[in-house]
Order: sequence, then structure tokens, then C-alpha cells
Amino acid sequence: MTQIRTGTMAVLALGLLGGAASAQDLDVRPPAERYRLRLHYNTYSPTFTGDTRKGSEDSDFIDFNDDLGFQDERLFDARGIIQFGRGRKLRVSYTPLDYHGDQDAPKTFTYGSTRYERFTRVRSSVVGGYYSADIEWDFVQRPWGYLGLVIGAKAIDVDATVVDVADNVREVDTYRVPIPVAGITGRAYSQKFSVEAEISGLSVGARGHMYDANGTVRFHVSDRLALQGGYRLLRLTGKDENDELNLKMGGWQYGIELSL
Repeated sequence: MTQIRTGTMAVLALGLLGGAASAQDLDVRPPAERYRLRLHYNTYSPTFTGDTRKGSEDSDFIDFNDDLGFQDERLFDARGIIQFGRGRKLRVSYTPLDYHGDQDAPKTFTYGSTRYERFTRVRSSVVGGYYSADIEWDFVQRPWGYLGLVIGAKAIDVDATVVDVADNVREVDTYRVPIPVAGITGRAYSQKFSVEAEISGLSVGARGHMYDANGTVRFHVSDRLALQGGYRLLRLTGKDENDELNLKMGGWQYGIELSL
């Protein structure tokens, strides 16, 4: 009789352990978060401001808007996310940069080894891209959404050109500013809507710093398709010896999210 009772208790214990294990394995995430591949596409309309200098420490800082006449442009932002484990994600993104100016110089300035006199026609451009690659780990996963840590790198890779049209003299330089970053991200769901916020960045001392923050609201047509809109702000400073680049981009963005 004692053996029967002992065996019965062992079976019940195994059943309880099995039930606990099943509960631990239960995926509590919102259905929209159970994907392998997620794609984002946004139209991005930022205000572009900043300045740059090239040459010696005595070189002038040239303002992109006031001195070179850059105009705001409509860009796009493309992102891809691979979820290789529950709440573990590999993320990449790309935003093209394509800004041009063409105006008479409002002041005399020196850029590199060239002196640009006041009222000289100056044609200029900043062309390239903004890239990011990182790993996200969602350390909190609940039916309402998640909170996660982000570790990776972001980079600006642009060619800057300043041309004296009359004398056909030009200065061309390439800025490649890679910066490791860390940050936090999170998303909360409520019926057909979700709200997401993220901030990341890091400083590398005298060589520069980068901060990227955004907030997004989504309307989920289904668990696989959502319409999105929000605001994004990017600030970057990069320095290489006496060459320096400072820029700020902030504006509204809207687009779609597809989860597979």
C-alpha cells in the first residue's frame, strides 16, 4: 500500500513539473511579435542642419543652410529585422543622404585649401548614407509588449563637395564616422494599436558622438501588416584631426511594417 501511494505521489509530482515546464514554454508575446522576418519602409522628411570644416584648426565652420544653401529633402528609411530566437533580433537599417546647395556665398570663408570670396557662386553637396546594424535582446516579454536592450554600431558615410563655380576650384572630402552604440527600446500593444519608442547612442570622446531617438505609433491592419507614423531625431558629431562634421536631422516619418 505504501508503495502504491509513493508511486501515485511521484506521478503527480511529474505531472506538476511537466505543467510548470509547459507554462514556462508558453509564448506570452502579442501575436504580432511572433515573426521571423520584419520589414519597415518609411518616408522621412527631416529638417537638416549642421556645419563642417576642413583644413586647420583656424578653418571656418561652414553652415550647411546659411552658407551653402542646403534645402530640406524627402528621404526614405528602410529597415530589416531577423528574429532568430524569442526576443533576440538582428537589425539593420539604411537611410540615404542627398543634399545639394547652389547660391552666392553670403560671406568669405576658407574650406580646406580654398578661399571662397563673398558673392562667389558656390555649388555644394553632401551625398552618402546613414547605416546601422545591431542586436536586440528583449529582457521583458509580456502580453502587452516588450522592453529590450540594443547593442551595435551606426555610421555616417558621406562625400562632401564644395565648388567655386567661376574658377572651377573644388574641395572634396569623405567622412566615414562609425560609432558603437547602446540603447533601449520597447513596444506596447492595445487592441489594434501599438506604441514604440527607442533611444540609442554613445560617445567616443574627442572623435565624436551619436544619438538616435524615435517614437512611432502603429495601426495594425492585421498581425502581419501595420501602418506607422512617428518622429525621429538624429544628432552626430565626427572629428578626424582638423576635419569636423556636425549634423542634426529631425522630422516626421510614416510608412508600413510587414511581418513574416
